[in-house]
Amino acid sequence: LTQLLNSLDRKTLKLFAKLILTTLLYGELDKNKNALAFISNAPLTNNNVNTVAPFLPPISKEYKYTLVLDMDETLIHFFFTHLNGMFFVRPFCFEFLHELNSLYEIVTFTAGTKDYADPIIDHIENDKHYFTDRLYRHHAIIFNNDYVKDISRLGRDLSKVIIVDNMPQCFRLQKENGI
Repeated sequence: LTQLLNSLDRKTLKLFAKLILTTLLYGELDKNKNALAFISNAPLTNNNVNTVAPFLPPISKEYKYTLVLDMDETLIHFFFTHLNGMFFVRPFCFEFLHELNSLYEIVTFTAGTKDYADPIIDHIENDKHYFTDRLYRHHAIIFNNDYVKDISRLGRDLSKVIIVDNMPQCFRLQKENGI
């Protein structure tokens, strides 16, 4: 991970820092109202997804590294209101994804269900296709009552995978890969 971080250019490293710092500093106080979205009436999606490891198809030759991003509390903050659920997209999230999209295979891996996550991810992508793949709760394993994202099941060289998650227990099996 240190070698990979050292290889990042200044602009990319600043984007990483902004995303991580805003997640840590603002947490539930994030009020990015420009990215407000209501999903209470989101249609249910098809649940036909690959649940057999490796989860991902062979990596495209255009990418050298895989960046795995958590959704809740990393890319967005979701909360319930008296009427429905809503979320705010984290500050600098779109700039972060735009810059890294051409450099990394970006995979979102959430402990949320597909029906919950897809409308949110669709809103973030907004036809831009930042993510090469999406992984959900049923791809995680349960370890000590926590959903753990075992990135060894992705089908990627672990020395070239970074996972960014606000919950360290979610990447406890590969701590050296986590931020």
